[in-house]
Amino acid sequence: MKLGFILLLFVSGIVTFAEAKVSGRIGTGIVSDSNIYKDSSEFSDLGLGLNFNLNYYAKIFENTYPRFGYSFSVVSFPDYNLENQNTHFLNGSIRQRLGGFLTVGAGSGFYSFNLPNSAKYNSTVFFANQFLKLYPFYYTELEVGYINKKTKYPDYDLDYSGNDFYAELKQDLPIGFNMGIGATFGKRDYNERYVYGISGGSPVKTSTKREDTENRFSVGLKRYVFTVGTVEFGYTNTVLDSNDNEVKDGKILQDYWNYKSSIVNFVFKTGSQKNLYLEFYAHYQNKDFDGWYARGSDEKFLSPYEFRSDKQQ
Repeated sequence: MKLGFILLLFVSGIVTFAEAKVSGRIGTGIVSDSNIYKDSSEFSDLGLGLNFNLNYYAKIFENTYPRFGYSFSVVSFPDYNLENQNTHFLNGSIRQRLGGFLTVGAGSGFYSFNLPNSAKYNSTVFFANQFLKLYPFYYTELEVGYINKKTKYPDYDLDYSGNDFYAELKQDLPIGFNMGIGATFGKRDYNERYVYGISGGSPVKTSTKREDTENRFSVGLKRYVFTVGTVEFGYTNTVLDSNDNEVKDGKILQDYWNYKSSIVNFVFKTGSQKNLYLEFYAHYQNKDFDGWYARGSDEKFLSPYEFRSDKQQ
């Protein structure tokens, strides 16, 4: 089970020009992971995490609101440290309120993911998005949007470009509950990965490039309990479908990268959260592959064949 105990200190201030506000937070905590490599192995470790973010909000014209944000996080495990990581996220957007029921906006930014002890998998994502928000009823918010992204792996052949269409509904419910429902439909085109075929009885790479579709559905429920804190429950289901295959022991394995993933998570934040609070996070993840055969400790396919199934808790 992945557990996080994070103590966060919020600091905010007001910039005197143009109705602007700057807010930030910093937090540190303990991270416990019973499946550090995120597969079916039993490795576990206890590490440290650090989070920092800074946000800027302003109003420059009537109903025009620019926003900028930067966040940094690091997770470090002393023993099984291949999963040590640090991330940088920078984004900016501008929103225009059009009457009482509609907001439109656009933004861009980048996300950098770094593994100091597994540097070949370092990556950077550049993105741009457009969105609109509708307020059809009191306490109801619907956001729909489009995201275009390009991902670069400097030392690995996994560069891709893609786009996501998404929709998210937020609704306040009776007795203090807030519900969120979201769906994302994405497509990825890889310019360095080619699908295998058979030529002369042997597997060879064809001119067909890898293409993935990734669809995600999520639902969450949140409630603030006075003087106690905020409790959140969530569930996310992801389905990835790829035309790519893989060659193992001279055989072409179809549907090799296809999988279905389910994540259940729980978050508890203590207190009023105005200045200082303690956060507890836990999740359980199950990922079932459609064409990736499992191997035993001898690195040979299990007999009878079994498809890979990963669990992280």
